[in-house]
Amino acid sequence: MKILKKIFEILFTIWTAIAYVIYVVIYGDLVLLISFIIQIIKDRPTAVTYVKKQIHYFCKATFLFTFTKVKVIGKENVPEKGPFVIASNHQSYFDIPAAGGYVFWDLTFIAKKELKKLPPISWFIERSGGVFIDRGNRAQTARVLRDLVTKLKN
Repeated sequence: MKILKKIFEILFTIWTAIAYVIYVVIYGDLVLLISFIIQIIKDRPTAVTYVKKQIHYFCKATFLFTFTKVKVIGKENVPEKGPFVIASNHQSYFDIPAAGGYVFWDLTFIAKKELKKLPPISWFIERSGGVFIDRGNRAQTARVLRDLVTKLKN
């Protein structure tokens, strides 16, 4: 039984890597290219909206690709209009895709600066209007959070 479990884990890891390359790298680059074309033809807000919707689809696809069922509880507590904050506690790798795929599609991310080293992910964070914080730099983090509070109020 342990051997079967190990084989399944290896196959699942291979499947996840293949899905990541196809969906994030190949399709993701295409989405970014299309967003730049949209920005040239129309404007940046339209391009950002396009990217955010694609992130939403990606978040939902994460559960599809990993054969994970999702049950949403409490969505009625999420306002339909106006700004709000979703704070992920990172209990699993799925909290961000769950928020983006099932709670609200128009997300802007606050991400740790280390994610800037992951090109496909950092490109989407930047292109969707997200910001990076240096958790070791309190002044920079406070400045970013003040800017975001101002944006939320406006």
